[in-house]
Amino acid sequence: IQERRYDVARRRIEKRVERRDAEGRTETWIESVAVFERAEIEELLEGAGLRPTACWGDFDGRAFELDSPRMILVAAR
Repeated sequence: IQERRYDVARRRIEKRVERRDAEGRTETWIESVAVFERAEIEELLEGAGLRPTACWGDFDGRAFELDSPRMILVAAR
């Protein structure tokens, strides 16, 4: 079971995850992930001496769009 929400003020995605094992025990945890814009990440990479070379919207290599499930940046020295 997963519940997600976007906290606009904090620019974070908060996710509550609940998992039940075969014996019926429940484990629950919270994930909190910072949200960055592409330009912010590229600036950080360049500040570390890296050059962004590609940006994908998912692990299958599809192009990044604003509604992509994720942002994957590739960089080189």
